[in-house]
Amino acid sequence: MTGGARPRLLRDADPVVRVLYGVLAGPLTAGDVAALAPRDWDRLVLAAEREKATIVLARALAPHVAAAGAPVPVGATTLARLALVTEFRMLQLEARLEQSVAALRAAGIPCLLLKGAALAATYYGSCTARPMLDIDLVVPRDAVGRAYRTLVADAGWRETRSAAVDDPGALALHHCPPLRDASGVEVNCEVHAELLAPGQSFTLDAAAVWAEARPLDGRLAGAWVPSATHLVLHACIHFAWQHMMRSASWRTFRDIATVTQARFDWDAFVVEARDAKAATACWWTLRLGEGLAGLAVPRDVMRALAP
Repeated sequence: MTGGARPRLLRDADPVVRVLYGVLAGPLTAGDVAALAPRDWDRLVLAAEREKATIVLARALAPHVAAAGAPVPVGATTLARLALVTEFRMLQLEARLEQSVAALRAAGIPCLLLKGAALAATYYGSCTARPMLDIDLVVPRDAVGRAYRTLVADAGWRETRSAAVDDPGALALHHCPPLRDASGVEVNCEVHAELLAPGQSFTLDAAAVWAEARPLDGRLAGAWVPSATHLVLHACIHFAWQHMMRSASWRTFRDIATVTQARFDWDAFVVEARDAKAATACWWTLRLGEGLAGLAVPRDVMRALAP
């Protein structure tokens, strides 16, 4: 992300942290890899799996492991195998995404891709380049029940539990219960009425995101994706509030860096963050991203968002 000196929080960090976040901040060094003890490898594999970083990390580490001239650590082999499993699952998820959008399109239901699905369809180019746990789709609130049934009937999903999806007011959260891939592969799909759950203080609603969204074409025709500003804003809120900054940091920082690396309107982002009452959530996310992953955020932006 930066190509320069290591971010401040990485300089004296634990070896696992240096490798996990160092791969975002710049090329890993032989010293980074050599510092990993056998127990560190086990911890690194666990962290990479949790953060959906196995593919990126396995590819970044492979040259260093091969050049070390020593037996390949068990953890490196485990990481490589997990990366292959993740790649298979993401290929299945990508097929399900395309099938789901096609089914909704045939039913006349527009959908807005969120988080990983939106990023994979745009900035990363594939789901293997941007792994995720599930597919998140926003549909108009009055179409939630119809969309849910369409995905079960025509897009290869099965219900995990019964849901009162025909009554929008019966949704306990901002999305229906997850749908599971009917073929048995461990991937899910969530049909959303809103981006954020009720009871939180942010004012980012689906209507505002739809208003600035752009349509996709090709195999994903009928789907829309949020603007760059809303992608970053939602990522910050999701990390700081829903994950409480305890997980998803690696992929959040990577996503923000990917979206903001070219022609990103930081001034518009500050306005949107303030309007959504999310300035503090954004500041903490970006500040941690600077310190751990080398995020490049203009100083005036950080000053404008600071608590």
